[in-house]
Amino acid sequence: MKYILIFCFCLSLQAQDMNPLLQYQKGKRLIVLITKSVKASDYNGQLNSFNDYKKEMRERDIVLFTLEEGRLVNHKRGKEYQVDEASVRKAYNLSKTFNGIILIGKDTRIKMSEPFGVLPARIFASIDKMPMRIREMRKGK
Repeated sequence: MKYILIFCFCLSLQAQDMNPLLQYQKGKRLIVLITKSVKASDYNGQLNSFNDYKKEMRERDIVLFTLEEGRLVNHKRGKEYQVDEASVRKAYNLSKTFNGIILIGKDTRIKMSEPFGVLPARIFASIDKMPMRIREMRKGK
């Protein structure tokens, strides 16, 4: 039994190494804006589109991040982290040139990958169709 626990622990460490975003997930859905530059107008338009939807994001357990050149910013906490961007791109099968938005479900899988310009309402509708979210709404969360 002891060896099984050690093996499981090692597997979980390996999974975290392969995907640096997992350590920030903690039972939340992640929206990650991936950009080459935070000065880009398409990025800023997408980021600003979430300003009026704080309540909807909170209801759906969404945390908004920006990933730029290995710098990960948590917009809710205002914290910045360094991550291996190549590992993130590999974990979610994103090309080196991808700029856009990804939605990561609570199950740690990518649910949406689109270039910038996605309306928040479309993202919320996509989340609301997910089985886990349907269960959450039934429970009144």
